[in-house]
Amino acid sequence: MFRKGVLILLVAVLFSYAAKAEEEKDGFFDVIKKPFQFVLRPVGMEDLGDALFGPVDRICSVTSFSEPVVTPGRTKEYIYNINRNVDIITAREIKDMNALTVQDVLSRRAGIVLNGFFNNSRDNNLDIRGFGSTGNLNYLVLLDGRRINQIDLSGPDLSQIDIRTVEKIEVIRGPNTVMYGDNATGGVVNIITKRGSEGHNARYAQEAGSYRYRKEYFSFEGREAFMDYFISSSWQDSDGYRANNGYEANDIFAGFRIRPAEDISVDLSSGYHRDWYGQPGALYDGNIQSDGMAGTRFPDSKAKTEDHYFSVEPKFLLDGDTETAFSVPFTYRSRRSDALDVSFNRYETHHHIRSFDLRPKFEVSSFLLDDSVCNKLVCGMDYFRAEDQVLSGDIVYTKSQVDIEKETLAFYAENNALIRDRFTLNFGVRGEWAEYSFDQKQPTSSIDEKSLKDLAFDAGAGYKYGERSQLYAIYSRSYRMPTTDEFFQSAYEQFDWWTFGVRVFPAVLNFDLKQQVANNYEIGVKDNTFDRLRIKANYYFMDVKNEIYYDPVSFTNENYHHTWHHGFELEADADIVKGVKLFANYTFQKSLFRGGKYGNCSIPLVPENKFSAGVRMRPLKGFVVEFNADYVGEMTIANDPLADSDPLESRFLMGLTAAYERKGLRIFGIIRNLADHGYFSNATRNWQGNTAFYPAPGRNFQVGASVKF
Repeated sequence: MFRKGVLILLVAVLFSYAAKAEEEKDGFFDVIKKPFQFVLRPVGMEDLGDALFGPVDRICSVTSFSEPVVTPGRTKEYIYNINRNVDIITAREIKDMNALTVQDVLSRRAGIVLNGFFNNSRDNNLDIRGFGSTGNLNYLVLLDGRRINQIDLSGPDLSQIDIRTVEKIEVIRGPNTVMYGDNATGGVVNIITKRGSEGHNARYAQEAGSYRYRKEYFSFEGREAFMDYFISSSWQDSDGYRANNGYEANDIFAGFRIRPAEDISVDLSSGYHRDWYGQPGALYDGNIQSDGMAGTRFPDSKAKTEDHYFSVEPKFLLDGDTETAFSVPFTYRSRRSDALDVSFNRYETHHHIRSFDLRPKFEVSSFLLDDSVCNKLVCGMDYFRAEDQVLSGDIVYTKSQVDIEKETLAFYAENNALIRDRFTLNFGVRGEWAEYSFDQKQPTSSIDEKSLKDLAFDAGAGYKYGERSQLYAIYSRSYRMPTTDEFFQSAYEQFDWWTFGVRVFPAVLNFDLKQQVANNYEIGVKDNTFDRLRIKANYYFMDVKNEIYYDPVSFTNENYHHTWHHGFELEADADIVKGVKLFANYTFQKSLFRGGKYGNCSIPLVPENKFSAGVRMRPLKGFVVEFNADYVGEMTIANDPLADSDPLESRFLMGLTAAYERKGLRIFGIIRNLADHGYFSNATRNWQGNTAFYPAPGRNFQVGASVKF
């Protein structure tokens, strides 16, 4: 920790020089050199700073293009100047889809599979690039650039994001560990919230639907010369498709962008989320035959969550020989969750996670070599700390109490260059240190610690054969650190049938568990040769070492020494005639264990084929109709790597939506699962070899109306 403190102090010193440099009109690398010259001056070696940083001074720069994306490089970039395939889902597209949740939007994209447990906003088990049961741990979700993934097995909580507050969603399929670190192994989803529009207006909405679904929503937004703002509040309630499948939630969000000066802006945002929901669990064949697919084995199991955060991000534009942007995002978050599992006994779990992160970042840009090279360098530091106070256990025995801490520090740099408006090059590197602490307080006392460190890097090249068309190839090394639950099993009490007494099982730290690493290769094309037709396609191969998975034989989290993930993703959309748009995507993916006890077996919960298609029509002004169809192929069920049980059957779902908007009034309707197809959204094999299923809803409806004034 002392080393990290020194590094953070050094960064703070550099940033303090940055503020002074703006007044003195220093260039970016003058800002970096001065602390080193200050240290070396007493020994007469201040000229060493010029020798070290002079060659680097020529490679700093930022560009400004239309159609920017933020997520790939943590800075605004023209989408066809990036050696990656990025999906941009706008607020208009979300509205045309009449999406009710973020999951509705993401699950219809290429390469993303949703294996749900609740079939409501609580589902977060999205899988990108074929990780199956650990899919929710191998993709990173950002909300306005801040990570919302938890340090434990729960992953990101998508329920805290009201879809009506979303301005844009950017999706990167494939690793982006250099820029974002842990969890960004399969992909990154950056959800960008609204900050207000011209004028001042308010909106009120009501929604209703099947299973007694109800929602009320209110927002107020506006823009002035010095500030944009967006404030919203919503409440929703539903009984759910199954018994004990109810969900109720309240959400409040406020976002502001303040511009006190021409070169200074401050983004402020805060959110509050609270929910209550039932946990119906899985059903066996006998349960389905006796109670139907809407039944439950756990009528009294339930949970609740309370989550709030505050985020501030000041941004500065520093003038000089190069254009330099400097920002210091800071976030504080507090999250409480309680769960009651009532099966053979009553097991309670309470978590209180408090976290904060600091992410100072420099963006430096200029034109080099007689303006033939447009170059951008992004570098910064990510510091994150989370504390989880856990109280859990059977109510009959002494509760297990443990305080868990995870702290990470990372430094990164990524450089992107556009050469003669045709060739794109990128290279980047990241170093990250992670420290875990597990302080067990009862029923026994112990302290365990674990430290990890790793390095990520990437390099890519592309060729633009048109202003909006590009071929690219990229290589990267990625990693994922274990979650706290994968590392640590807390102490607990249990009745011992041999002695007819209570036995205390001590805490166990899995010292042998390593972080997973992967070599990733991808080639792709983004084509817009014809204005009416847009095509994106890519092939990827991931060679993963030490992939972290749960072994159903040993009942422990282990490293599988070698796995392969590879696949092909294709997306296309076309404007057939005015007001008619066709869209489709196809995914082939295969994830395999290589060697070992599961050699050449497929990783569970990874379908080989996935297909989505639809047509969106605007027959009249203000009127939009969309028909969509989604297919997910069969897959091996969870906890069955040898595929001894029957696979989870494929599903083919159709939907129809329509909306009419005129003079601030909007009315919409949705029919989901149009053919009333009966299917299971997930399935798992228990230790006895029996399969348990998670049923999904049949045909269901939602309608709504909103008014803007």
